[in-house]
Amino acid sequence: MVLVGKRNLENALQTYPHAAALSEGDVEIIWEPYQLRPNAPPEGIPKPPDTPSNPRVGAHMKAAGQSVGIKFTGKTERSPNTLLSHMLADYVLEKKGWKAQNEVLEIMFKAYFTDGIYPDVDALAYMGRECGLDEKEARDALADDGLRYKVQNMVAENNEK
Repeated sequence: MVLVGKRNLENALQTYPHAAALSEGDVEIIWEPYQLRPNAPPEGIPKPPDTPSNPRVGAHMKAAGQSVGIKFTGKTERSPNTLLSHMLADYVLEKKGWKAQNEVLEIMFKAYFTDGIYPDVDALAYMGRECGLDEKEARDALADDGLRYKVQNMVAENNEK
């Protein structure tokens, strides 16, 4: 639902009476890490089968997504531990700024929620390349223990809020 909230915020900003007068940097959307499953293993948690009696995407979520142009499919077979995704998002923010961070998060959300791509190192390195990082640079960031520690601390702080 975070992606739905982002789209609703973007739509609301467009209806702001003075939207045309907003200057570059007046509104910045910066993502901070928050983990729903911080203790999930790196390989994630298997999801139950997608069946009519137990759909992976409920009617409410599907309708909320459709209202803002998002197609939630439930194709991914595992619920992820999102630490690596948060590490990439933080790295992109530091190296390329908030617009690039939003771009990589849009890529991540579409990959997972629509295309069914699990956010492992290979997939995330490719996504980093899609927003202008060198793939090796993205892989190095995802293996960086200092960045991991920083993001884990940010997650701990944000999960307490």
